Amino acid sequence: MRAYFKYAFQEEYVIRNPMDKIRFLKEPITLINTFTNDEVVRKVRFYKGSRYLDVRNQLIMILLLDTGMRNAELCGLKLTDIRDTYINILGKGKKIRHVATDTDYK
Repeated sequence: MRAYFKYAFQEEYVIRNPMDKIRFLKEPITLINTFTNDEVVRKVRFYKGSRYLDVRNQLIMILLLDTGMRNAELCGLKLTDIRDTYINILGKGKKIRHVATDTDYK
C-alpha cells in the first residue's frame, strides 16, 4: 500500500499520500534461550551405555547440539559427508556448509 500510494502521489493521481501518516509497527526482538553447558552435557550423557540404540541416540544428540543442524539435515546425512575434521551439511536451498568436529563429551 505504501509503495502504491507513493507512486500515485509522484504521478499526481492523488493530491496527498495518505500513507505518510502511518508508521511502521516495530516488532519486539525475541531472544532465544540456549542450553547451558551443563544442560548439554546432561542431554548427551542421558543415553549412556554400549547398546546400539544408546550409542546411536547419543551421537544424534551430539550432532544436533554441536552442529546446529536441522532434523531433515541429519536424516539426509551420508557417510561420505563425514570427514576426519569436518562434516558437510546439505541445508536449505541446497547450500552446503562445513562444520568442524572437535568437541569431546567424555
